[in-house]
Amino acid sequence: MIDSGGFSGHKQSMTAAPVAQAYELTVEGDVCTITYTPADTLLLEQAINESDEQIASSLLADLPGVSMDDLSLLVNHVGQNLLFSEDLTVASFADSPAAETAARVNAAAVAAGFHENEIFTSLQLLRGVFFALIFMWVYMPSEDGDYVVEPVVYTKDEAREALVGMATTGLFDEAISDASEPGVRHIERTMEMLENSTMIFRAPLLECVGEDPATPVDPGPGDEVPTPGGDNRGGSLSSFGSS
Repeated sequence: MIDSGGFSGHKQSMTAAPVAQAYELTVEGDVCTITYTPADTLLLEQAINESDEQIASSLLADLPGVSMDDLSLLVNHVGQNLLFSEDLTVASFADSPAAETAARVNAAAVAAGFHENEIFTSLQLLRGVFFALIFMWVYMPSEDGDYVVEPVVYTKDEAREALVGMATTGLFDEAISDASEPGVRHIERTMEMLENSTMIFRAPLLECVGEDPATPVDPGPGDEVPTPGGDNRGGSLSSFGSS
């Protein structure tokens, strides 16, 4: 079971061997029908878990003296305040169990080249992306049959629109423009997490419109992705990375 808290890859179970994507795609004229399988769910889980571990390891390398437990504590607090739009600062943690950790991690981040309180903005961005991916993972089909996803139906034009909606080009430009050098590195790794994880959904759409899923081309800026299940015609999940 994947852990929705983030930065828990060292504690959660992961599929030992890589899993091949196994969606079923039927094309009849201008209409594509996509059915996701439990193998696709495992592939999404692997992508999320592996990216989670890589980002955590990268942050730990940038922040000497900061531990995985420190980051997990801060991420948990960020997750509890995910719906608040204001940027978090050291003061935001004042009445929480993470107060001392927040001050210490912020000091380590500033010493490593981050702007004051920027580490919390980075964690907010990561947590928002992670939460959106977990939301999709929950509604994917499972081996035990707890949740069965209905086929998703697109015309080829709708598939192209969905691909534009899933593009990450320009999505984090504002955050990058305000970021320090280590902050930019962290944002770029978060973008890679998003791109690697959403490939599970882009691949059948690319195949639907005649593109090779192995060599996808980013079709342009966008901020929506199709939601498996639910409304089975061109459904979407609102923008990643927003907080």
